[in-house]
Amino acid sequence: MKIKSWDFKENKDCFGNKGPTTVDHVYPRSLGGIRSRRNTMLVSKKTNIRKGNKVEGTINKIPFRVIKQTDKNNKTIGTLRIQINDEWYDVQKILLSDNIVK
Repeated sequence: MKIKSWDFKENKDCFGNKGPTTVDHVYPRSLGGIRSRRNTMLVSKKTNIRKGNKVEGTINKIPFRVIKQTDKNNKTIGTLRIQINDEWYDVQKILLSDNIVK
């Protein structure tokens, strides 16, 4: 199953929240995550506020974890995983530029 951080057709994020979007730092900057496209994804403002700087928790009854990783420059980035029906799935990072028709 492929899960995207934001679904442009349904206008909602991977937690089911709609509404204004914002850029979330997957691995929180306050915990050492970098400010880079490699560590960001599009989610609803509601989700971003609820997630805050947590690396695990629950949003809308959907458990999540952020897996800490390092990129080729040894900078801290993260991968978001959510649990659906007892299975964990990596969330594909979507950015606003992914919706631009070229």
